[in-house]
Amino acid sequence: MELPGIVHPQAVAVIDADHRVRVNREIFYLSSLAAKREFLKAPHQFAGGVTDPVTGHRFRPSASSPRLDVGDAIYYFTSERARSAFERDPNTHANR
Repeated sequence: MELPGIVHPQAVAVIDADHRVRVNREIFYLSSLAAKREFLKAPHQFAGGVTDPVTGHRFRPSASSPRLDVGDAIYYFTSERARSAFERDPNTHANR
């Protein structure tokens, strides 16, 4: 199965851990490590709609959306309050 790359749609995504990025509940596979670096500079530009892990609301993050990087995952939130709740207890919210 071939999937188009999210950063460079004309390129084919590589389906492996080195080319994977997690944003909230979404998983993105990139076509190259250079594309991954580009994605990581501004994930909100590529992620589309995501689900806030605390509130459960679906939204499209922007550059000003509250963000928290935990391990190999990036989380965006609808509010600072939701981000703070996640930060206090990430294990409760990470797999919602």
